[in-house]
Amino acid sequence: MIMWGKAVRDVGLWHVVQGRQPTRLVPQALPTERDLGDWIANDPPLVSPGLHAVRRQVPLGRKFMDLLAVEAAGVDSAGVGS
Repeated sequence: MIMWGKAVRDVGLWHVVQGRQPTRLVPQALPTERDLGDWIANDPPLVSPGLHAVRRQVPLGRKFMDLLAVEAAGVDSAGVGS
């Protein structure tokens, strides 16, 4: 896992909800690549509104694309490969 560096700790992030006091977010370990893939697969609009039908490990010849998302119109729109 990658830990937040000192420079990042100097930047503040807050969770803001209308009508409530902002809450400062506490720095912590970044998620793994697998965690990020799970989040995107479970909620594609997290990356971009209109995305759906995420597929994992899509074969591309001798390699694989980690994630493939499709727009509502059925057009391939986003892919992450290794």
